[in-house]
Amino acid sequence: MSKIGNKAKDLLLGLYLSPVNKSTRLAMSVKNRILPDIQHLKGLTFTINNLTKGSYPAKLVLDIGCFNGGTSVFFHNELKEVKVIGFEPSKQSYQEALKNTEGIPGVKIENYAVSDIRGVTEFFVTDNKVSSSLNPLTGADTRFSTQNVEKVETITLDEYFMSNSLQDEKVLVMKMDVQGHELKVLKGAVNTLKRTMFVLTELSNHESYQGGARYFEVDQLMRENGFVLQNIFASFSYGKQLYEYDAIYVNSNL
Repeated sequence: MSKIGNKAKDLLLGLYLSPVNKSTRLAMSVKNRILPDIQHLKGLTFTINNLTKGSYPAKLVLDIGCFNGGTSVFFHNELKEVKVIGFEPSKQSYQEALKNTEGIPGVKIENYAVSDIRGVTEFFVTDNKVSSSLNPLTGADTRFSTQNVEKVETITLDEYFMSNSLQDEKVLVMKMDVQGHELKVLKGAVNTLKRTMFVLTELSNHESYQGGARYFEVDQLMRENGFVLQNIFASFSYGKQLYEYDAIYVNSNL
C-alpha cells in the first residue's frame, strides 16, 4: 500500500475509533479485531520464498503461541505443502484453534505451553486474551489485566521432538508469540534451533511481564546460535516508545 493509502487508512481508523479512544484498552481491542496486522507474516513468507526460490529444504512449521489457529491456517495457505504444528496453552484458545483448523490436512494443534522445562505451571489469561503469558503481569501496563489463571502443561521443543520421533527433521519456520517467554522457549530448543532455517518472533521493549525477555536478550541468544537478523516489523509504538516489534532471523549455518 502507498504512503498516501496508509495515511488515509490511519485517518479513517482514527475517526472510527474516536468514540472509544478515551479507553486505551478498548481502542486496542477494537483495532486488533477490525484491522489485524499480518505485515510480519507476509514479510516472512516473502523472505522464505525469495531466499529459497520457492523450493523449501524443510517442510515443518512450528507455530508457538498459535492462539485461535489463525496463524497456523495462514502458514498452511501461504507456504506450499508444509506441515504445521501449533502450540497453545490456553484451554479456550486451544479449543478454538482445533475448531478453526478442523479438516485442514497437515495442521496439528497441541495443548502445550512451550518453555525450558517439562511440567505443570500457571498461565495468566488476560482480559484481551492476546496478551496472555506464562509470565505474570507487573502492572506497569494498564491497557490489559489478568482475568484468570489456568494450570497448563509445559514442554520443551527438544523433548517434544524426541518424544514424537522428529529429532532429525529440519524446521522451515519457528514462529513465537509468547509474550515475554521467548528466552525460555529458545533455551528449551537448543537442538531444534540447529535444524531451524527461519525464526519469526515478537520482541519486547517494555516491562509488562515479570521476568519477561527484552529484545536485546533474545537478539544476543539468536546470534550466539548462528542466526542473523534479516528484517523487523515495528507496528506497536505508544507515545515516544517503541513498545514491541516482530523480527525475522535466518540461520546462517543452513
